[in-house]
Amino acid sequence: MELRGQLKSWNDQKGFGFIRPEQGSEEIFAHISAMRGARRPVQGDRVLYISERDENGRLRATHIRLDAGLSLDEPAIRRKPPGVAVQSAQNRSTQPSPKQGLCATGR
Repeated sequence: MELRGQLKSWNDQKGFGFIRPEQGSEEIFAHISAMRGARRPVQGDRVLYISERDENGRLRATHIRLDAGLSLDEPAIRRKPPGVAVQSAQNRSTQPSPKQGLCATGR
């Protein structure tokens, strides 16, 4: 059964937060891998989700979508914010590989 709630907190760099259910039960863990839709969530967004218990008995939201009429079939959102992916790629491109060093010395 799909439930309604609001993102009480969201850490976009780490890709997780917590949902405050409309029904007033305990807060529910939300991970970016469970989000569907075209944009990343922000604190305060109203969401629809399915609630399940994980292997440790804690509540976890699955099939999360913004409360804006999207279907559960929407594609998953990227796990890392765009800025983090760009930074990672830049860091890799500025560090020479061991092979580059060998080629430069002719060995």
